[in-house]
Amino acid sequence: MWDLIVFPAVLVVELVIFRSWCFKVCPVSAMLSLLSSRKRIVRPRVGEDACLRTQGVDCRVCVDICPEKVDPHSLDIPECTQCGACVDACPMRAILLVPSAKR
Repeated sequence: MWDLIVFPAVLVVELVIFRSWCFKVCPVSAMLSLLSSRKRIVRPRVGEDACLRTQGVDCRVCVDICPEKVDPHSLDIPECTQCGACVDACPMRAILLVPSAKR
């Protein structure tokens, strides 16, 4: 009887609060990650001259607001879903979604 109560409760807490399922286990996320790393049309670009992080300020607003916890400063970001949350949240407007160059 307890299994019918505890298991769904743990599943709901995992999916709604912790969301580690989406990052580590979900097969859909894994497939999207593989596909997006091969075909990157639009990706976030950081204007280094305007970014607070390059000026020595520990600003992580873009990473904290991202649902996938992607850092737009890294060169390879296959988990990016191009939602634009980092663009909207950047206090210096240093991030833009631009078409990537052909590889």
